Amino acid sequence: MGTFWTDSPALEQAKALGGFAKIHAVINLKVEDEALVRRLSGRWVCPSCGAPYREDALQGATTCQADGTLLIQREDDKAETVMNRLQVYHQKTAPLIAYYGAEDLLIDINGSQDVEEISEEILDVLGEIE
Repeated sequence: MGTFWTDSPALEQAKALGGFAKIHAVINLKVEDEALVRRLSGRWVCPSCGAPYREDALQGATTCQADGTLLIQREDDKAETVMNRLQVYHQKTAPLIAYYGAEDLLIDINGSQDVEEISEEILDVLGEIE
């Protein structure tokens, strides 16, 4: 087994979980950071009715189709926030990916596919596991 960050709470939780539960597989949805930033920072919402919008589908519109309210971008969806969240994610997840990879439990799935394709691939992989 490889060397992992020993001060990772997530890694300690993974080890503890393995002590009382049989882990058959760990699915890792792989998506490039740039694609995640683009997806998440492209989300807009109507503050009045809560309707979600994708920036690429707005075609320049800035108001809610339902009630005409000016759309906003949540703080969590701003590019800077997304990049900071990704940095923390990589720091805290890297030990888990290495750990489960060394245990031969990690299954990488292309998370850039359509939702239907991702779901199908996950179900196929899980169907092959004991």
